[in-house]
Amino acid sequence: MSDDTADAWAAVRRRARQLAEAYDSRETDAVAAVGDFGGVGTDEGTPVVAVTVGRETADALAGIDQTGTAWETTVHYADTADGRLLLVEAVAADRSTAVVFAGGVGREALRSAVAEPDDPLRTELRRLDGTVVFRLRHGTAAPFLEELGD
Repeated sequence: MSDDTADAWAAVRRRARQLAEAYDSRETDAVAAVGDFGGVGTDEGTPVVAVTVGRETADALAGIDQTGTAWETTVHYADTADGRLLLVEAVAADRSTAVVFAGGVGREALRSAVAEPDDPLRTELRRLDGTVVFRLRHGTAAPFLEELGD
């Protein structure tokens, strides 16, 4: 990992925790999920950004009832020599729950997985064994692709 990536990753991790603490202070149950392992793939033509999280975080995420929950998301990113670091805020529409997660992905992998910016994209937070514990469906991939170019 290059020095600029290490510094940026430390800042992203810190920011994820700060955002989760801010949600908690507003009486919104929040989970900060930071994964050192992330990647991009496709599932039946849908791009998937997957982040692997630790056991305690995965347990907390698995306890969130996503049934019928609409989520509002905001995507932040930092580009480094080694890839794109993503920081995603997901807040339940009723403001009862927030998940702030971060992970790094390859810019080229992200660019090649998404056919069109207006296509949908999924984000998944997983256990080390690959079990998905939290999944979001985004109506458009565009926020993940900002400034990536063609």
